[in-house]
Amino acid sequence: EPKEGDIQMSEEELRVVEAARKREQERKERPEVVRARFVAWAEEFDLGDKDWVDETFIFHPDGSVTVEELYLKNTNISYLPKGLKSVGGHLDLSNNRLTSLEGLPREIGGSLDLGSNQITSLEGLPREIGGSLDLGGNQITSLEGLPREIGRDLWLANIPATEIPEHTQVGGKIHVDISQTALAKDIKKKYPG
Repeated sequence: EPKEGDIQMSEEELRVVEAARKREQERKERPEVVRARFVAWAEEFDLGDKDWVDETFIFHPDGSVTVEELYLKNTNISYLPKGLKSVGGHLDLSNNRLTSLEGLPREIGGSLDLGSNQITSLEGLPREIGGSLDLGGNQITSLEGLPREIGRDLWLANIPATEIPEHTQVGGKIHVDISQTALAKDIKKKYPG
């Protein structure tokens, strides 16, 4: 006999809840599995070995990974390993072979430098970046997907995009190349001053 205030579910509702719980458990990877993936990635690009990975990254019990700052400029990487949740400070991935933002952390407290890669889309970009954002020298044709907030400057030099969305709050200046007349005109119209 149920007590007052008890919630009863049908068998179908119980199956749905149990299936959702199981999916959530499967999504959370064990830290040792995530660590092994990071070690393989570091070794693939000659960034370091398991000692470098252990000194650089923090592996949490829920399978997420954090790092205080990460400088990977000119390391020839073409992707980031899945699982990086946040970077407390700066993340420099400039002058590499990245074609997408898959694996990018959701939170970046400092600046994010993605300049001079082969990125074509902003899908996967964090919603907020505490410092500057450099997207210059990529193949980005649309700036849809820019974060809601960029703490400092936004660098867009030498990209093919010609329009900027109005929703992004930029704490500093927006930089473009003198040859990007259409983008410069759109920025001036949407972000006067």
